[in-house]
This record gives sequence, C-alpha cells and structure tokens, in this order.
Amino acid sequence: RSTTSASSVSGGPRGCGCRFVVAAKTPGDDVVSIYTAAQAEALHRDVSWRFVVVTDPDTATGIQPHPSYHVPPAWRRAAGIPPRWSVRLHQHAISRAAESGVQLLRSHSYPGTVTAVVPAALPAFEALRERGLLHSHALHVRSSQTFALNLLAPLTLDAWNELGQHLLDDPGAIVDQPPEFEYIDRADELNEATRASAHTTQVDCLVRVRRGDGRLHVLLIKVKLSEDTFSTCSAAMSPGNTRTQICGQPGPFGGDTVGCFQLSNHDREQRRRYDVALGPTHAELASFGCWFRDGANQVMRNVALSKILIERGEASTASMALITPDNHTAIWEQWHRHTRYLAA
Repeated sequence: RSTTSASSVSGGPRGCGCRFVVAAKTPGDDVVSIYTAAQAEALHRDVSWRFVVVTDPDTATGIQPHPSYHVPPAWRRAAGIPPRWSVRLHQHAISRAAESGVQLLRSHSYPGTVTAVVPAALPAFEALRERGLLHSHALHVRSSQTFALNLLAPLTLDAWNELGQHLLDDPGAIVDQPPEFEYIDRADELNEATRASAHTTQVDCLVRVRRGDGRLHVLLIKVKLSEDTFSTCSAAMSPGNTRTQICGQPGPFGGDTVGCFQLSNHDREQRRRYDVALGPTHAELASFGCWFRDGANQVMRNVALSKILIERGEASTASMALITPDNHTAIWEQWHRHTRYLAA
C-alpha cells in the first residue's frame, strides 16, 4: 500500500489522461505526498488527470473520485510552496461566486452573462456573440476572453490615450477609434483557413494608436490571467504528422520550413505564410526543439499577423502587449523567453 499510485488510461499523444488512485498508508495520514500536487499540476494540459481516493484500500471500498484537475483537500506541499497561479485563481473565482450567492453550473461556469460580465463590457460581449466569435467556454470562471472584455471594454478613449502614450513613450499619441476585440484578418494573408478548418489567428484586442508624428501604430494585446502557456503547436501533436523529427530540431520551425507540418497546414490545400511574414530571424538558433512547438505558438502567430498589417500599409509600426499579474511567473517566463526570438 502506498501513498500514491497512478495508472494511465487511454493512449496516444493527444487525449491521454492519468488517474491517481490514492490512499492513506495508515488511518489519518495524508492521502498524497508533499510532492504529488505540484507534479500533477506540472503535467501538460493535453494530459487530463484526476484523483480517486480509496478510504479503505484493504477492501477497495469507499472510492471517492474527485473532479478533473483537482487535488484532494488537506494536501501539503514541500517547503509550503503554493499551488500554481491558475489553480489559485480558479479557487478564488469559485469562492467569490459562492460569497456572492452565484450558483455555478458544473461547478465552474457562470449561469449567464449578468453574473460573468461587468455592465460596461456587455455590449462588446454581445457583439462578439453576434459575430460568432464568442469562445465556447466564455462563461467559465477562468475564461481569458471574458477576462479581456471585463478589463478592457469599459476603458474610455481618454484612458486608451493614456495607455497608448505610456506604451509608446509618445505624449502626442492618441486613440481615436474604439478597440477591436477578437480581431481577425478577413483577407487571411497568412493562409490559415482551409476547407477542413476555418480557424484563423484571433487577437484578444487590437488598438490603433495614432503617433504624434501622424504614423499609425497597431497594438496587439494578449490577456493571460489564468493560462500557463501561449498554446502549443497543434501540428506537432497531430497524429497525422509523420515528420515529428523536425519538431525536435532547433530554431524556428525546426529549421525546415519546407517539411514543417505547421507551415504545410497539416498538408492541406494551402501553405501557411508564418515564416514569410516573420522574415529573417535575429536571434541565436540554439533551442530545445522548434521555437514555436511548445508555449509560444500564439505569440508567433500574433507577430506574423502584425507584420502582415505593416506590409500592406495598415500600420507603420506594431507591438504586442501582455496583460497578466506580476506573480504569474509561469507565463512571464515564457513571454520573456519567446519574445526575444521574435523581437525585430
């Protein structure tokens, strides 16, 4: 009998999961070790996991399954290290909902827009609904889309002016039109959409800032309050990718833009133009596998899109901004590591 044992269910690179079947060594002991919670939370999000507590391991009775991604209560961590930021935020959001008398659906989603969206952001939320751009989990307590709307939609043009002036260090900068949420390039000059998938890169918020000298600057804003990554490369994880060795090679696109399964658009009818839009690299090529394989895919696509906007004359300059808490160390580490590859 051990404190923790784990068994894997289902196989393959995607959709795999773990069940941690745990029991106390002796009555009253902890059911998980001081390291188990951190190990579970460190798993890639493509790997689902849940704990199953057996209260009487001798007879295999008293089986209590816990929700996915939840560690059994009363756990302790080595050196008192707190849970990951996303876990703390999730717990905080659920507690606040309970304090406010909001009955969450499936223990994690608001019952409607009135409880999920601040009044000043409701018009923007409904506009996205009408355009078919609302995320499927927009009412989840950790929805990044709803976070972005609640934070940014209530801002006035005066507030945007101050923000633009600060970010560009330009006291003459002004924002003379409302920001655009979930911006997509209708022309799809990155060649992302195919018959199999109409998905194209979406920007949480795009703001057009008129510099003091008259030039137009586009600001692409990413809001990351809960996620631990900027998304991984779906092509690298695809079961249809027969060239995964390229994903393990250093540099952008594994140093092989011809063979890259991401750029070939999963070998569909049109090739993506990320590499063309990004242009020559200005950073060291040494890396642990492809630059964009794990955790930097969204940043890369946003930078490629911004360069497309400059190329066709919609802006003279562009930049990306990240909105995330100071102590969300996981996402800041990725941001600093990956943006140095893409800065021009």
